[in-house]
Amino acid sequence: MTTLNIFYSADDNNPFDADYYVNKHIPLALEIWGDDVKDVSVARGLGSPDGSAATYALVVQIEFRSRQAFEAALSKPGNDALKADIPNFTKTPPTVQVGKRIYP
Repeated sequence: MTTLNIFYSADDNNPFDADYYVNKHIPLALEIWGDDVKDVSVARGLGSPDGSAATYALVVQIEFRSRQAFEAALSKPGNDALKADIPNFTKTPPTVQVGKRIYP
């Protein structure tokens, strides 16, 4: 499975609106990408085991049904709306990585 991994840095000077992200941005992505998406996981950063601050405000993994589904989803015209929506929940650009699920 092809995954899109998105990391939103934690920044005390730039709060991250996780409620907006979960309730508005993710549904928008699912509306645009439709059946190309198999699963979505969103985790809020709480900190590290040693008690230091979280590196990421949010870590997101979107699993696509196949590499072809991933490519089809990212070529849809609605992707411009997704990019334009980012300032509604953060001012910090995300780090994005494409991956391949290897376990389980």
